[in-house]
Amino acid sequence: MTDVPKTAEREHGSIMIMAAAAAVVMILAAALAVDIGRQALDKRNDRRVADLASLDTVRALDDVNPCNSSTLQAHLVDVATQSANRNGYKLPDTADGHSLSVVAGTFSNGTFAPVADACTATAVQVTVGSTTVYQFQKGSKDLTAGAVAQQQSSTNSTCVGCTTASAGGFKLGSFLASLSVSSAGVLNPIVEKMLGGPGGTVNLTAVSWQGIGNSTVTLQELQTELLNLGADVGTPDKLMNTQVTVAKLLQATASALSRDGKTAEATSVGSFLGLARTSTVMTIGSLFPNQGGSAALTVPVNVGDVVVGSAEIANGNNAVNVPNAAVSVPGVTNLAMSLQVVQAPVEVASKPFPYTLSTSQLTLSMTPTINAPVTVAGVPAANMTGTLPTTVQGAGADATETAGRCASNPGLDVSVTPRPYNMTSATPAGQPLSVTSLGVAVATVAASASQTFTDTGAPHAITFGYPTQFPPSQNVLGPSQRVGSTDIGFGALNYSTTVNVTGFGVNGNAVATGTINALQTIWTNLDHTVQPVLRALGLQVAGADVWAMQVTCAGQIVTNGVTISLPPVLVK
Repeated sequence: MTDVPKTAEREHGSIMIMAAAAAVVMILAAALAVDIGRQALDKRNDRRVADLASLDTVRALDDVNPCNSSTLQAHLVDVATQSANRNGYKLPDTADGHSLSVVAGTFSNGTFAPVADACTATAVQVTVGSTTVYQFQKGSKDLTAGAVAQQQSSTNSTCVGCTTASAGGFKLGSFLASLSVSSAGVLNPIVEKMLGGPGGTVNLTAVSWQGIGNSTVTLQELQTELLNLGADVGTPDKLMNTQVTVAKLLQATASALSRDGKTAEATSVGSFLGLARTSTVMTIGSLFPNQGGSAALTVPVNVGDVVVGSAEIANGNNAVNVPNAAVSVPGVTNLAMSLQVVQAPVEVASKPFPYTLSTSQLTLSMTPTINAPVTVAGVPAANMTGTLPTTVQGAGADATETAGRCASNPGLDVSVTPRPYNMTSATPAGQPLSVTSLGVAVATVAASASQTFTDTGAPHAITFGYPTQFPPSQNVLGPSQRVGSTDIGFGALNYSTTVNVTGFGVNGNAVATGTINALQTIWTNLDHTVQPVLRALGLQVAGADVWAMQVTCAGQIVTNGVTISLPPVLVK
C-alpha cells in the first residue's frame, strides 16, 4: 500500500475553488460586455436617426413663406420629430430617455455655426439623445449623437459650349377639363352628378355662378383653412400633394371666402358640400399643377376652377351627361348627350430626338330624338320621326420633340399635329326614321354618315425656354402651351340613305332628298345651340396641352464659377 504525501492531501479541491473564482470573473466580464454592447448599439442607432432627421429637416428650410424665424424653427422641429418617429425613434419616450433638438445655422469649412434668425439658415444640426439602462450593473448612461446637413446651392449653373442636345422629355395631354361658369342651366345638374354624393340638388342662379367665377382665394388661405380642418398641409409641397376629400376642399374654400367677407359666394360654394362623396379624395396639385414652392402660397386661384375642377376629378373618367333642358332645337324633342375623357396625359422622360407621343382624349355621344317636318315632292304634310345616335371620337394630337437647345438659349422644341377626329352617325339597326304623310306611314329611311375631319393648320411648332417653362421642382409641372382646338362641325355631316317606300305613289329619291335636307338643317341648328354648351364643358377638339419636362445636353457645366467637363447632363 502506497502512502499519499501529506502535501498532496492538502491540495485536494483547490482546482474547484480556482474555477469558481474564474467563473465569477467571467460572468462579471460578460455582464460588462453586454452593457457596453447595448450602449454602443444605442449610440449607433442615435447616430442613424440624427443623420436621417438632419437630411429631412434641411429640405424644410424654405417651407415657411413669408418667413418668420420662430415659426420656421417650430416647423423644423416638427419635421425632424416626424422623421425620427418614421425611423423607429419614439418621441416622446421618457422610459428610454429619448430627446431631440434642432439648431438652424450655417456650415462652412467643416464648422457649423448657429444663427439667431432661422430664416437666414442654410444648414441644420439635429441632436438626438437616449439613455442606456445597464442590465447587469447599477446605473445608466446618457447618450447623444448629432448630425449636420447643408443645403446644396445650384446658383450660377450654366451650360457652356453645349452645342448639342441629345435627348428630351415632354408631356402631352388634353385640355378637355374646364367647365365654364357661364351657363347655370348646364352647370347645376352636371356638377351635382359629378360630385356623386348621397343626393340633393343645387339651384344656383347665373348670377351666383358668375359670383363664383369672379372670385379668387389664395393658396395660402386654402392652406390655413385646411389646417383648421385637420389636414396635414403645413408646407407648400404637402399642400400640393397631400390628398384631401373633395368635401373638405370645398369647405375650406367656402371658409376662405367667408373670411374675406364674400358671404354670398361662400354660401354658393357651401351648397355643394352635401353632394360630395365623403370617400373621394384629390390633391390641390391636380387642380393647379403649375404652382409649386413657397411662392405658390401667394398665388390667387379662381373659385370657379376649384368648384368645377373638384367635380371633374370626383367624376373621374365617367361620362358626363348633359341635361336635355340645356338644348332647344326645332325638330328635336330630346337630346341625350354625354362626353367622356378616355385617355390620361402621356409622358416620356428622356428620348433621343425625334420622338413622338400621341393621345386621343374624348368620346362625345349625342342622340337627338327627331320629330320634324320634311319636304318631299308629292307628299303633303310629310313628317319625320326617330332617333339618330352620333359619336365624335378624337380630340387628340401627335407631338414630336424635334430638337433640344443648349448653350446660351437652352430649351426644347416640339412640333404638334392635331389628330383627325372621326364622326359617325347612323340610325339604330332595325329602327329607321319613319316618314309619315297626314299621320300615315309612307316610307322608312336608314341614314348613316362617317367622316374624318382634320386641322388644316397643322403642324404647329412650339418652343420651350429653360428654366422658366420647365418644371420648377419635382412633381410640379411647368407652364403648358396649348395647340390647336376647333369647334365640332355637325352640320358638315354628309348622309347616305336607304329608303323603303310603303306608301302608294311615293318617290323614294324624293324621300331621300327631303330627309337629307331636313337632317342637315337639324344638325346646323344643333351646331349653333350645342356649341355653347360644349364650350361650357371645355370641349374643343383637334388640340392638346404640351409641357416641357427636360432636355439632356453634352458639354461643360459652370457651377459657382468652376468649370467642369461632364458627360451628358440633365437640365430640368
